[in-house]
Amino acid sequence: RVLAVRRGALVPRDVLADILWGEVAPADPDANLDVLVHRARRALVDPELIITGSSGYALADDGRVHVDVEAFRAAVLEGREHVARNEDASALRAFQRALDTWSGEPLAEDFYADWAQPYRLELQRLQLEALEAGARAALRLGQPTQATQLAEMAIVREPLRESARLLFMEALAEAGDLAGALRAFEELRRLFAEEVGAEVSAEAIALHDRMRRRPTSPHELDPAPTTIAATDAAEAAARLSGQGSGPRRALILASMAALAAGSESYERGARLADLALLEAGGDSGARAEALAGPLSGSG
Repeated sequence: RVLAVRRGALVPRDVLADILWGEVAPADPDANLDVLVHRARRALVDPELIITGSSGYALADDGRVHVDVEAFRAAVLEGREHVARNEDASALRAFQRALDTWSGEPLAEDFYADWAQPYRLELQRLQLEALEAGARAALRLGQPTQATQLAEMAIVREPLRESARLLFMEALAEAGDLAGALRAFEELRRLFAEEVGAEVSAEAIALHDRMRRRPTSPHELDPAPTTIAATDAAEAAARLSGQGSGPRRALILASMAALAAGSESYERGARLADLALLEAGGDSGARAEALAGPLSGSG
């Protein structure tokens, strides 16, 4: 494994001995190292795949040896180049090819070994890049389902990584699951408050606000109440004068209050909610709707 991650480079014998045994080296480390090299050559079938140098060993740097780490790294770098050229389809294919080679935790046998940490960290960073950049490319290509899957895998790798969770929210919204996207934001905010002790970024809040103002379909919201909700509460009451009974007007005002509270003006939403209660009068159903309006807009 040491020779594989450093393929093409001669690894000195003393470095190999230190990695293998540390401070508990055998009485004759050189002889023991020779035995291990012999066993490795026999396992690889072709003895020439491990090259002996003047002071160490190297794994042959040619087409006779396939190292999955190298294939993974090369595919991620290829995807990065396609992203730089705005070639989303080619980038997504390259990132997916990289992820297909990922078979589990890299260098799992050396989880606690000091020598393996730089390689493990590099590979984990490259995996996150493939997942997130692949998700962005999939979104631009109009493939929100694949984007959701890739972003979710990135979250599993790094639960507190905000960029992955924002991609997940965008992908859910693009896939038509706006409620799921909003729940994902609340989960992000909760995690940051509990685990980090901080608020989410301005970018996250801006994305959340855009999603709150986004209908799930073009016909979901009635244009007239939406327009009225953008006006002052007094003007809204005047424009609702032909909307029938007080309870009917109360229901419309409650809906408008929810819209306003969920967009840029919570104060306007509160005024509309107060008007809704006045319009409801003694109608218990209308009063319940009026009270629920602002809550549904801020959930």
